[in-house]
Amino acid sequence: MKTLRELSSKHSRQGDRFDLVVSEDVLVNGHVVIPKGSRGIGEISRLEPKGAFGKSGKLETRLLYVAVGNTRIRLDGQAADRGKSGTGATVATAIFAGVAAAFVTGTSATIPSGSSMIGYTDRDLPIVLRPISSPAQNTQSDAVPVVPPQ
Repeated sequence: MKTLRELSSKHSRQGDRFDLVVSEDVLVNGHVVIPKGSRGIGEISRLEPKGAFGKSGKLETRLLYVAVGNTRIRLDGQAADRGKSGTGATVATAIFAGVAAAFVTGTSATIPSGSSMIGYTDRDLPIVLRPISSPAQNTQSDAVPVVPPQ
């Protein structure tokens, strides 16, 4: 999956949800079960903004689900980033300027738009496979319906 917008410890909030898109067809025995372009949702699970004394920002995300037709398939997967620490600059500033060291900060954590995230179904799911037909016979999507658990 890929992110559709930049995520940042500077602008995002813990609990914010974000959009994802499936970047490759997901196949089972040659059948497409999750088509490329399917939309998914992720969530920012932990966020720490950058802070004084060179503290870097932290950003952790988790994948929630991907939608296939009218079915939401729960996912398991996560991604994280940590901004660069400004500790070295803080130490140097503290030696030469004392109190001014409190104003030296690390950088915000960022996950750029288009970043890859790997997700897995959170459990095995039953699927219904249609016979593969020739392109001339196939007038519907190649997507294979996923049967929700009962």
